[in-house]
Amino acid sequence: MSMKVKTALVLLVTLVIGIVLGVLLDRAYMHFRFKKEFSSSRTRVGFVERMEKIITPTPEQQPKVKPILEKYGESLMKFHDESRGRIQEIFKAFHDELRPLLTPEQMNNLETRFLHPRHLLGPEKKVGKKPCE
Repeated sequence: MSMKVKTALVLLVTLVIGIVLGVLLDRAYMHFRFKKEFSSSRTRVGFVERMEKIITPTPEQQPKVKPILEKYGESLMKFHDESRGRIQEIFKAFHDELRPLLTPEQMNNLETRFLHPRHLLGPEKKVGKKPCE
């Protein structure tokens, strides 16, 4: 193999590795940003801070805007908590109704892949509690 071919091959492999790393790092960063943005909105304080950052009220508007943001932040937090509880109830009923019909292997697949998909994080990230117990 000539020196030019070796050099070209090394450059090509380096380019491919760079592209793959770039895509993976970009995906991880976007996932982190998305999770950070929307998880902070689930609390009253997070909602208020996020909305203040978006609205950027003037000092004159601040005393009138902040109580409104806090009121709706509280309402959204209550709604989120209630809907999460209702979703858990629905999945528990779903799980309980399917349990007598499915084999243990099928139930395991259902629990690990649908009801509790944390297996995607890798084998070292095991969780102790099943969501539908």
